[in-house]
Amino acid sequence: SPKMSVIRDVSNFFAVVLEAKEKIPCDQPPPIEKGTAITEDKMYYTGDTIRYSCDHGYRINGSNEITCKMGKWTSPPKCIETRETCPSPPAIKNGASFGPLLTNYTTGSSVKYRCHRYHILEGPETVHCVQGKWTAQPTCLEPCTLNVDDVSNNNIEMKWRLEGELFFLHGETIDFVCKQGYYLSSSSRQSQLTVQCTHGKIIYPTCIMKGKTIAVFAILL
Repeated sequence: SPKMSVIRDVSNFFAVVLEAKEKIPCDQPPPIEKGTAITEDKMYYTGDTIRYSCDHGYRINGSNEITCKMGKWTSPPKCIETRETCPSPPAIKNGASFGPLLTNYTTGSSVKYRCHRYHILEGPETVHCVQGKWTAQPTCLEPCTLNVDDVSNNNIEMKWRLEGELFFLHGETIDFVCKQGYYLSSSSRQSQLTVQCTHGKIIYPTCIMKGKTIAVFAILL
């Protein structure tokens, strides 16, 4: 009937209008500071949603989701600093941290390290608390102690007479000479009588009596 035909036409009209509204596109999601929109390579229309994530050290303030409504996105969230605290600074071998010593530290705090006597600090003296984690700690390089028994057994002696306990810092060189009546083997160089303290270890040169052949080096472990 004519009346039913009009009703169908009106219904179809509103269906077309509703479908057109649902297909209104939105621009790409707005960027946010210290965060990123998790998007796909496509157009977004009314009803579509996307999510945001924050950079390390920041968290979402509010909902992490926005929606496309009639060609516009709802308001995006903000990323705020988490302000995580750090525990007491880690202990290091042959060294210690100093002042101020607290149970926890806020981001931006710092402490310093120093090594025990005769140890050399390698790496940063100062470490910083950054979002719940400390930056890399230094290490303390061990010194060497001259072992008089090893010196005697290898038929060598110090080139320079030194008094007291003989400590050598990491990286320092030590000059030896052969004892009287002993010599370096013919395959050895004179420079091998100068050795270096390396991580608490000394490789001692060996001198021999003429006519004898033995290992040229002994290692102090």
